Amino acid sequence: MRTDENMSMNQHNEFASALYAEEAPSKARFLGLCYIPAKRPFLHSFLGNKLVLIACLLLLVIACCAVFAPWVAPVDPLEQTLKARLRPPVWNKDGTRPYYLGTDSLGRDVLSNNIYGLRVSMAVGFLSVCLSLLIGVSLGLLAGHARGVWETIIMRAVDVQLSLPIIMLALCFMVIFGQGLYKMIIVLAITGWAEYARTVRSMVLSIREKEYLESAYALGLGPITIMVKYLLINSITPILILSAVQVPRMIMLEASLSFLGLGVPVTTPSLGLAIARGYDVLFSGSWWVSIFPGVALMILVSCINIFADWLRDALEPRSREQV
Repeated sequence: MRTDENMSMNQHNEFASALYAEEAPSKARFLGLCYIPAKRPFLHSFLGNKLVLIACLLLLVIACCAVFAPWVAPVDPLEQTLKARLRPPVWNKDGTRPYYLGTDSLGRDVLSNNIYGLRVSMAVGFLSVCLSLLIGVSLGLLAGHARGVWETIIMRAVDVQLSLPIIMLALCFMVIFGQGLYKMIIVLAITGWAEYARTVRSMVLSIREKEYLESAYALGLGPITIMVKYLLINSITPILILSAVQVPRMIMLEASLSFLGLGVPVTTPSLGLAIARGYDVLFSGSWWVSIFPGVALMILVSCINIFADWLRDALEPRSREQV
């Protein structure tokens, strides 16, 4: 009798343990960090994607090299050593230190130019996107909230700008304003604000129909409070995704303008300028002058694009299903 009771108790305990195991959420670990994927889907999506992790790691390395360029670069990027002109990379039999990636036609170190060029590219890309975001979001909020004449003027300006090729528009502005790093940032911001304005305005028009916004109007809240607290906050997701996509586009546009000689001054290290300088000697055997800056630019843009694609899929899962 007691044996039957013990067996039934053991079966009950086994059933309770199995039930608890089914109900207990699964856990995941990453470098000693323990978390529950069901409660941290955004973090799990990031840590579970090896390609995104590698891209972010490379971006972190590039950013550190760019920030600490004076300490990382082996020599001054503008220092000219004519005796060492067109030296091959250090693994070549004619290569010498500290010119690890060789030198250009004026004896400038290719590696140092790449490090400082990445610094300029990242600064121009991020600052121009921040400035264009500020302009475009402000105008988009105004167009979607005020409607009427303001909406007509702003959206017609958006239509005109989006109808023109961005490279041609940037070339025209650079011819007008002239060369310069800060001028380049302003020009790129002017060419990129229209997409923010159109995106934010469409989001505002959809949010205006929500009940909580009608309640805000009924409470007598001011237009600035409504635009910032209700309209802007609910438009953050598409703004972040668009910003992540715009950064590599601005970096490529800066490199293109510098390659054409209308970007930053020749005294400023730039990947576009380095590629242009190496193009003259590319077919004479000095391939490293142009190839290494191109590879650095490709790695930077690819890493940001990979992160932007992941961010879009993580914040808007429907976009991945539609694709």
